[in-house]
This record gives sequence, C-alpha cells and structure tokens, in this order.
Amino acid sequence: YNISDYFLLADEVETLSSIVTLSSINLSHSIFESVANSSLTFSSTVSFFTISFLISIFLQIIADSFILKISVLSVLSIILQIYNHSSLSYIISNQIYKNLSRFLIS
Repeated sequence: YNISDYFLLADEVETLSSIVTLSSINLSHSIFESVANSSLTFSSTVSFFTISFLISIFLQIIADSFILKISVLSVLSIILQIYNHSSLSYIISNQIYKNLSRFLIS
C-alpha cells in the first residue's frame, strides 16, 4: 500500500471542506445583499449556512481520522520493521553460534 494516497485523500477532503465553507459564506452574503428584509430568505440562508457548516465539520472529522489512521499505520510499520530486524539478527546470531561450535569441535 502507498501511504501517500491517504495524505492526498485527507488533503482533498480539507480542500473540499474549505470550498463548502467559503461558498456557503459567499452565497449567504449575496442573499443578504439582495433580499435583506425577507424573513423566509433569512431563515433559508441560516439553514443553508448551518447545513454547510455541519458538512464542513463532518469532512474535517473524516480528514482528521485519515491522518490518525496514517499515524497508527506508520507506528505499526516501524514496530514491524524493528521486530523483523530483531528476529533476523537473532537468526544470524544462532547461525554464527552453530558454525562456531562446529568449528571448535573440528
């Protein structure tokens, strides 16, 4: 697996979250400018902004969870590499010990 794919996905989610937030702010601003006195428009704008804000928070949570998964995968990968290295050195030291004992017996 390629860890960089996860980083790209997290970046894409963050970018999408920013776009949703900015577009909701721009849309809210233009609606407020065009019809400032309409309570229905105000209610719709507030609802849209709230939904957009919740979506951006949700997308940010998804991005953060990917970053957390990447961190956990990195730590697990390091632990696995250390374990493999230590087991390899154990095998090599056993082979050296066996060869040394054969050499001393001969």
